[in-house]
Amino acid sequence: MKGSLIITVIILGVGLTAGWRKQVEYRKAREILTRVEAEAAAAGISIDGDAGAAERAAKIAERDDHREEVRQFSRELIAFARDMEEAQKGGEPDEGMKKRMLSVFQRLLDLSGSDFKILIEEVRESPDLTDQQRQQLVMMSVMMLSQQQPRTALELLTESGDLVELGQMEKHALSMALSSWATEDPQAALKWIEDNADKHGDLINNDTRRAVVTGAAIQDPKLAIEIARKLKMGGEIGHSLAEAAKTPEQRSRLLAVLRENGDKELQRNALASLGADLSQAGFEAARTWMEGANLNDQERDSVSQGLQYWQTGKETGRWIEWIDTACGKEGEGKVKDLMQQWTRNDYRAAGEWLAEADDGPTKPQAVAGYVQAVAPYDPAAAAKWVDTLAEGDLRQESARELYQQWRGEDEEAAKAFAEKEGISTD
Repeated sequence: MKGSLIITVIILGVGLTAGWRKQVEYRKAREILTRVEAEAAAAGISIDGDAGAAERAAKIAERDDHREEVRQFSRELIAFARDMEEAQKGGEPDEGMKKRMLSVFQRLLDLSGSDFKILIEEVRESPDLTDQQRQQLVMMSVMMLSQQQPRTALELLTESGDLVELGQMEKHALSMALSSWATEDPQAALKWIEDNADKHGDLINNDTRRAVVTGAAIQDPKLAIEIARKLKMGGEIGHSLAEAAKTPEQRSRLLAVLRENGDKELQRNALASLGADLSQAGFEAARTWMEGANLNDQERDSVSQGLQYWQTGKETGRWIEWIDTACGKEGEGKVKDLMQQWTRNDYRAAGEWLAEADDGPTKPQAVAGYVQAVAPYDPAAAAKWVDTLAEGDLRQESARELYQQWRGEDEEAAKAFAEKEGISTD
């Protein structure tokens, strides 16, 4: 079976050994299952799918012993959690464990809100789990419920006393439920925050407000802006809007709303955040969208401001070239910043690209960024690059910074360099 299938199920469905991370972006649970089942089929693993999830749930609900069946499944889940942890100690789980994993995940999707409450009770009372396993299973249950039945998840989080104890992750779970609800009914999610601001003020913070705006923006960016204003959000609105725009169509819709809105600060913030997401999508896909969107000069500059090396990675050179062409002199600061980040992380690749790069409006800033990053480690190499800069303020600034770095390692060489560049050594 493909490794991505294992990761998908463990992290999104039954993630026990890897732990939970706030930056994981959870998708609709049934959409995940569809993808997981497709990968399972491609890997030759069959899952019993004779009846649809809704039909199975309806049939189970009709049985008198429904609660006991849920409790029995809870015990099976607990046993699976322990077995899975043991299996992973020996490497990749075998095919039997993988099939069992998918079956458990599918059955979790069939649970109702009341079923999840029973499951959580069983998990909390089980003597067969460590505290860490217990909390992770409860967290998994709440996360899945947040996607399938967000309103029920909110009630469970806020009205069930000490049944759900998630520590710092409780606010994250609340944000997840609100975002999911806002995707379907933005006004209802907004009203919940307004109605519960006093009663549950300890759980409602900027993260939960952003979650509602992000969820609403998936459905309607214009409405999301109105909701953000009602929630008295500030500069973070742009990030929330961009976070919801994951496809080319969603980005284009957001751009149209931003242009119509006319709030220049909001537009700058949103497009900068969009730039960060675009760079992660890959340069070619990003360029295709940007060209089709007919970005103006200010919009291109805003997009460029969101670029960071940890997102542009091996395509940093291509992004610098795009800034050079699309932004010209306006992109100088970002080129220098990106070049510094790139050089600090991979000086060899950055240097090779710089040596081959064509001259352009931002090339001197790229050199200055490289010099600043290399100076503490190889001042002699940095000095050679300073020599390629034209006479002027940028060369003088780069030379002074290099001299300050160099003098602590080799006073004589640094002084000779300073004399050559005509800078003071006082």
